[in-house]
Amino acid sequence: MEWQRVKSILIGVFVVVNIFLFISYMGGIKTGVTIDNQTVLNAITVLEKNNVSIDEKLIPHRIDDIRMFDAVNQFESPKAVADFAYQNAQKLNLDYFNPQNVVITDTTFQYIAPNGERIKELEKLNENSAKNYAEKEIKKLGLCLNTRYESSVVAKDDGFVVNISPVYEGKKILDSNMYVEVGNMGIGKIFGQNWLCDNITDAGITENIPVTEILINFATNPLRDKTNMVQITKLDIGYFLGNRGGEKRTVMSVPAWRIITDKGKSYYFDSRNGDLL
Repeated sequence: MEWQRVKSILIGVFVVVNIFLFISYMGGIKTGVTIDNQTVLNAITVLEKNNVSIDEKLIPHRIDDIRMFDAVNQFESPKAVADFAYQNAQKLNLDYFNPQNVVITDTTFQYIAPNGERIKELEKLNENSAKNYAEKEIKKLGLCLNTRYESSVVAKDDGFVVNISPVYEGKKILDSNMYVEVGNMGIGKIFGQNWLCDNITDAGITENIPVTEILINFATNPLRDKTNMVQITKLDIGYFLGNRGGEKRTVMSVPAWRIITDKGKSYYFDSRNGDLL
């Protein structure tokens, strides 16, 4: 009799747990928004009327809901990052981020290396060796600690530029980047934009409005100069964190579309409501 009661209680507990797990699973499932061809063509027409052009292939027809996260910056300012990197470099008898060779602004740091000697492991410099060398040296300085990142490489003069971007759920934090110039003599320059080494925690899922609305907001924005034709060369979705104002604080990521034009300018729009950031 007693065993029957225990069995009933256990069955009840298992049912409740399964219901909780099912609800949690359903709450984490991503939905999305789909855009038909006519909506895309209508948006392109509005863009053209406002002196904006875009290749139709750049416009995605479906966007899934996007995960949010909270971020707390490990460093309060670019200067604090540069000082931290210099301290780590000194421990290794390296001269990276010597204050004499560093330029600081409110949102960026830049280290420019003095001329040095050729480095043996970079005698046969290519994309892979440049990428591996940049990532290795940056890790020595403790500047890629708690966030996943991905690197891309482009050729420049006789060397390469390695762009290191933090990512979350496969999407870049668009306004946080580090660029490392690598040549036969090693690293020539390290440039960081809004690179404050953020610690990240999940904050749920949010919906996006159709990207066509984002494009129309860009084209019709009253602050934009519409006298000259502008071409959109890149359109991607990721996250925007913004300037922390010299403080360590927790901010919620803003899911954002980035529009890059042939003028070299980048524009960020909140993917939830279309506001210009």
